[in-house]
This record gives sequence, structure tokens and C-alpha cells, in this order.
Amino acid sequence: MRSVNGSVAAITGAGSGIGRATAIALAKKGAALALSDISERGLAETVEQLPPGTHVTTRVVDVAKIEDVEAWAREVEHHFGRTSILMNIAGVGLYGQYKDYARADLEWIMGVNFWGPVNGAQAFLPMLEREPAANIVTISSLYGLIAPAGQTGYCASKFAVRGFYEALRHELRESSVSVTVVHPGGVATNIARTSRAAAKADTTYKAADTERFEKLLRMPPSKAADLIVRAVETNKKRLIVGVDAQIFQMLQRIFPSSYYGIIVKILPSADTVAIARERAKLAASEAAGSVRSTVGAA
Repeated sequence: MRSVNGSVAAITGAGSGIGRATAIALAKKGAALALSDISERGLAETVEQLPPGTHVTTRVVDVAKIEDVEAWAREVEHHFGRTSILMNIAGVGLYGQYKDYARADLEWIMGVNFWGPVNGAQAFLPMLEREPAANIVTISSLYGLIAPAGQTGYCASKFAVRGFYEALRHELRESSVSVTVVHPGGVATNIARTSRAAAKADTTYKAADTERFEKLLRMPPSKAADLIVRAVETNKKRLIVGVDAQIFQMLQRIFPSSYYGIIVKILPSADTVAIARERAKLAASEAAGSVRSTVGAA
């Protein structure tokens, strides 16, 4: 067991969701916090929820920009003199299938979900390596283990960050820095609601799809945060968060080429392809009915 009391934790995505919950959980255990997020308002709301007396700094950071992350790291070193925990939690979602993407859509989601954590390693690793014991925690996803239809960009980013940090863990095995890759399942964050629509995506059903997806997000962020902090304390290398994530990653391991067909039978609401097909049929039927009505009126 490692105590996080007295540690300095740098957390991206701290303005909401798992990032905010993890900041609160660490503060309760006596950690000092360097918080960043793209939202200044979100950071302020997080600070309001921290225990009294928490030593905390905040900075608005676009994790996709290495210059932002490096400036933040310099500020953290100047203020605290050290960093012992780096938590790469910032993440975004992308609405639409691959056929709907412009190249800029993929560049955007990879910028935040992949390059963000890579930038974190580049900026903070020199400080972490000076610590007698340090940790990097990076959020991948259940979708860094399985690849559902309708999530090509998101899966690409989450598989990529998983691969980067698993390899980095092996490179750091003789160092003082431990690496934990986290794969959350259905955690109740606002990532679906704040997801960006792809350039050519039909957003007619975005609100309905968001509502349908959010019904699958059942675990409170605070519970996920407690598991993540526990993983740091116990030096856990991989953390699967949620029963849903545990079941689906097991299906992938047993049926590596056919697991998705099993998942959509268990969870029909996850079958975005079937839903899109039914909507297209309904639209075609409504259009045909409209034409018949017009002809009849003539």
C-alpha cells in the first residue's frame, strides 16, 4: 500500500465527471492538487467542492496543445516544486459513423484523447522520475478494449492511448514511476451530452441517441474515482471499472472476432447500425406516404 497523503497530483479534465470526482477523492486523503481543464467555470466548481484547506492550483489547459501542457507543468513545478501523480483524465466524444467524418474530426478527437495524455507524459515525466515513488494514471475506456459500431474515432483514440501507456509502463519498469491504465464502462459523466457531431453527421436523432446512451451510464463518478485512487495506492497496472466493462472485455477475450454480435443481442440499444437502419426505413416510409398524399390531393 502506498499513501497518497502528501502527494502532489496533476489532473487533467478536472472540471467535471471522473476528473472532478478523483480530485475530491485525492483531496480527502490529503493530496495537494494541480487541476486543469478546458473550462474555467468547471474548475471553479470543482474547487468549491474540495475539502476546506486543500492546497490547490488551477489552470485552463487545452491538453491537445503541447505548449499549453508544458506551460502548466512549469507552473506546477514552480508552485509545488514537484509532482508525484499525473492523472490524464480529459476526454471527448464524437457523434457519427466514420462515413460522416471529415479529417478534422479525427484530428480533433485524437488531439484530446491520445495526444493529450502523450503531452502529459512529455511535460511531467521528468518531475515524476525524480520522485521516490510516482504514478501516471491514464483513462482509456471500455472502448479501448472493445470496438462498437458508431465509435470509430473514439475507439481509435482509446486503443491508441492504451497501447502508448502499456508500452511506456514496460519502458519504466526499472524506474520509480508506475503506470495505471483505466478502462471505465458506464460511468455517469456528461461525455455523451458534450460530444461533438462529425462534419456530415445527421444530428436529427442526436438528443435521442444521447438519452439512450446515458441510460447505460450508471456508475457514479465518485465510485469510479474511489477505485482509481485505490489503484494508485495498490500500484494496480490495469483497472477495469464496472461490471459491464468486466463482462464485455471478457466476451472480447473469449470471442475476439464475434463478440460484438453477442453484445448487441444482450444490449440491443447498443446496436447503432440496426437503429440507423430502422430509422432509414421509417424515413423512407414517411416520405412515400407524403408523396401518396400529395398525389391524392392533386
